[in-house]
Parts: sequence; structure tokens; C-alpha cells
Amino acid sequence: MGEIAAPAGLIRAPSPEKKQISGNSMNADAARLRISCGSPKVDKVRPVGLADQISVAPSINIQIVFQNASSETHQIHPHLHDIALLNHLGIKLVILHGSRHNIDAQLAKNKIESRFHDNTRITDSVALPFVVQAINEVKTHFDAQLSMGLPNTPMSGSEISLVGGNFVTGMPLGVIDGVDMQHSGKVRAIKHQAINDLLQLNHVVLLSNLGFSRTGEVFNLPAEELAG
Repeated sequence: MGEIAAPAGLIRAPSPEKKQISGNSMNADAARLRISCGSPKVDKVRPVGLADQISVAPSINIQIVFQNASSETHQIHPHLHDIALLNHLGIKLVILHGSRHNIDAQLAKNKIESRFHDNTRITDSVALPFVVQAINEVKTHFDAQLSMGLPNTPMSGSEISLVGGNFVTGMPLGVIDGVDMQHSGKVRAIKHQAINDLLQLNHVVLLSNLGFSRTGEVFNLPAEELAG
């Protein structure tokens, strides 16, 4: 595995034992980097390009996590060049995003109270359609931003093939401390083989914080569960 040197504060290299997504190994040689976007802490850090800070072997897998992502351009745009460069170098990328800010805004817009238990959102049947809409807005924003040709940069004309899908099987959180979490869920399984097959074809895989059950239900998942 190549050496990872990450910008302090914006990206942190994982400890050697953290090579998994949600407790299941994606790749025996996988490493993880995290980008936390949209939090006050990151807003105070001077962005430093991944391209200037990282040297890795081409076979490495990198997991990039955008926590509390929204559909605002400024969150992902500063990292587009770095993502394109890593993809061009043949490095396997899995991008995960949360959507809490967008969900809060969508619920507030529709005059639905955001309810939480132990910092986990309670997603009831009234809120669920707006939660799904908010998450899909973020996903669509990632699709659009990562389709840009990066004009006036060294990566001008580069193309990223971004793939999403029902890679995450979800299950209900159930009742916690007497509180029914309803459509808030957790990860039951991740289709690692399907993801690995796409990575080998140099696609970038995008995981949103939605899980789908074997009975066709939809669950709002914590992004932290996807990240492991």
C-alpha cells in the first residue's frame, strides 16, 4: 500500500485497522480517507488539494465521505479536480454522502417538524417522501457536479463515470427506548461484489444514505453507518 499524506483538518488518513465499510471488508488492501464537507469545522480550514498531498499505489481503494451534504455547489466543487485526478490515475473511489442539512431544509419548507431520538432522525410516514426527495436532490447534485469537464484546469475534458444503485440493503431500527423510529433504518448488507466489479471498470461508485429492504421498503440511513 502506498503512503498516504493527508491535509490536516480537511482529510485524515485512517488507522491501519480501519479498512471496512459497515463492518464488511470491501477490499483487503483498501484504505479510507474522509472529507467532511458542510460542517463549521471544515469551513475554517484552508482547502489543500488531494493531488498535492497524496501518493498511493494504483490498486488502492479510497472512500470519500461528504457528511451532511446539501445540494449547494460550494461543497463538492473544490474537490472536483482532486476526484477527477484520482480517478484518472486508476484509483478506485467510493463516494458516500449524508443529507441532514438538505433534509432539515426540505422538512422545514413543508412545515414538518424534524424529530430526533439520541441524535438519530425519526422518519415517519409523513416525512419519508420529503426525506427521499431531499436525499435524491443531493445525489442529483453529485451527478451533475461530477459530470463537469473541468475547463481551464489541467484535467480539462476529463470524464468521470459515476454509478449509483441499490447497493445497500436496509432494515428498520425498530423501537429504541420506547420510541418507534419507523422509517429510520440501519445497514443490513452491502453488495460488495457488485461495487468491486464496477470499481474494476474504473467507475466511481456513489452511495446515498438510503437503504432498500427485501420487501420493497425504503429507509433513511445514517451516513456514518455506510462509512463504517
